[in-house]
Amino acid sequence: MSALTKITDWVDKILVNLLFQWKSRGADDGTIREMFRDLGGEFQDLEDAIFDLLENRTLANATDNMLERIGESVEEPRPISGAASTDDDIYKALVYSKIAQNNSYGTQGDILNILCQLFAQNVIITEFYPARLDITYDATNTFLSASEIKEIIRAVTLEVTLDLTATSSTPFGFEGEPTTFGFGVGELSEIV
Repeated sequence: MSALTKITDWVDKILVNLLFQWKSRGADDGTIREMFRDLGGEFQDLEDAIFDLLENRTLANATDNMLERIGESVEEPRPISGAASTDDDIYKALVYSKIAQNNSYGTQGDILNILCQLFAQNVIITEFYPARLDITYDATNTFLSASEIKEIIRAVTLEVTLDLTATSSTPFGFEGEPTTFGFGVGELSEIV
């Protein structure tokens, strides 16, 4: 839609581009000018309706029923309980992650994309031959539990063993580990 430009002044454009013969006649009795002014108003109403339709039917701008219809079309119905049941932004993130799941081949990049859609930060994916992934991420901004996120990831990786660790912004660790915090400050991670 970025290639489309909305015209907001149809009436002015039509009146400015009238042929000389129509302009001079319209100046005398106003009938021709009024006819073209009405025609420009109809064009403007049509343009506004089309752009409203285009803008409001995208996932980024969808709310309420339209958002639920988009979610159902990608097989992600709105949850009955939890934050996504009432918050459109959280439900949108679930729909975006479902779209990422549906387009995934189970690669590390695909997994990273899904985790980012769910607001995971500082994601570290470590691969162990032949079929195991260790995934560690900062869960400060995520709205799903680590076990729910693991089920989403498991759906796209199928035969791979997953070890998932959700940390906070202040993970616990021992002296000598530069990215962790000690007793009284550090928080234990959730391992699923």
